[in-house]
Amino acid sequence: MKMILTLLLTMSASGTLAFLVYLLAVFLTHEQISAHLRYLILKICLAFFLIPFPLLKYVAVSYFAQPYSSYSESVVFLDVAHSVNLTDSGLLLPYISLFYRILLIGWIAILTVIILSQIISFLIFRKNISNNMTPDECYLDSLYSLKNTMHISSDVRILRSDTNLSPFTCGLFHPLIILTSLVDDASADMILHHELQHIKNHDFLYRVIALLAVLLHCFNPIIYLFFKELKEVQEMNCDEKLTVNFTPAEKKAYGNILIDIASRSGSDIAPVIYFSKTGKSALKKRIRKIISPVQRKKSFVLFLLTCICFTASVPVCAYSPSTIDWRGSDETPDSLQDTDWFAIYYDNSCSPWDDLPEDEHAFLNCDEYFILEDGTILPVTNDSSATPYKTCQHTFKMSTFKRHQKQGKGCIVTTWRAQVCTKCQYKKNLVKMSSHTDNPCPHK
Repeated sequence: MKMILTLLLTMSASGTLAFLVYLLAVFLTHEQISAHLRYLILKICLAFFLIPFPLLKYVAVSYFAQPYSSYSESVVFLDVAHSVNLTDSGLLLPYISLFYRILLIGWIAILTVIILSQIISFLIFRKNISNNMTPDECYLDSLYSLKNTMHISSDVRILRSDTNLSPFTCGLFHPLIILTSLVDDASADMILHHELQHIKNHDFLYRVIALLAVLLHCFNPIIYLFFKELKEVQEMNCDEKLTVNFTPAEKKAYGNILIDIASRSGSDIAPVIYFSKTGKSALKKRIRKIISPVQRKKSFVLFLLTCICFTASVPVCAYSPSTIDWRGSDETPDSLQDTDWFAIYYDNSCSPWDDLPEDEHAFLNCDEYFILEDGTILPVTNDSSATPYKTCQHTFKMSTFKRHQKQGKGCIVTTWRAQVCTKCQYKKNLVKMSSHTDNPCPHK
């Protein structure tokens, strides 16, 4: 349970740091960052909030890094039940007691109920608007033309409502665009273009995912500010893409439509994306961005993204739960399943070389060597000053030739009988004597 809580807090810290760097960049540049870049950064922050990068990093490092263990005490007690156990045949996560299991199940149940209630609420809302609204065929030609121009293949429908709400879009797989009484012929095309841009950007999907992040990190006050910022930036991003090729007159007309609908729309709460359902401050930001769009150099964009990812990676790299590495031993997940503690009796007067032939100490400095009959060891080196064997007046002696080869975490030691020249180390008449494998390698 402790590992799960630590993982959740680490994910929350990672996403929070990324978002704080984003807010700092927006503040220092006086909001002179394009909405497209801001939206991209918020998606990266959302990924750090939801994807368990700390756990993925930990698993990757644990399985690919060379394990190292050192004990100074004569007896070491390992808390198997509350540690992550790495074995050759699998990964065993910490044991969760009954009390914490109940808490965890309760927490998941509450989140599930909230998520399902939101889904049901949306489905009921969608059904009601579908039943109480009539299909609008006045703007079908404009809809199909805009869909072809924007390369949107989704089945998009238009419904008409007599309410005084702001026009809105809802639905993931079969989006609906609801045009209300506030929409007239003069504003319909721009509103349709705006709503289709939401559909093309999958903004409704990202908003639902962001809502999941809010539920998961409900203890973090920053997540609510993040969700508010995401909604505002989604609108600014649509405005930016829609007005990129507008003339000043068209931008003015579009801004007037936003202000007019915002001033006349009624209040309602529903899981949808409204055309102008924002506060006064957000509406002012949208108007400013439409009048004075900004673009940044690629070098600035790359620098900002690098800073955000680097900052968010600090908690990811710091995450390191209690771990016991059993690889190379006889322990398996099944044998450790019912174990709470494990005692290791360690004699620090012993050395890993004690069980090896004395001559194999030479493997510390080389991977091949000869042992002459008088016990002299000749390491095989790449010494450029040695006599070339083609010009050498050979002096051969019988010897034992040994070679050390790494194999993963272990090694293979192969032994031959051979004649070797003591001047140039040229060898001949090799006869293989033996070969053995050590896992892990005790030589280096």
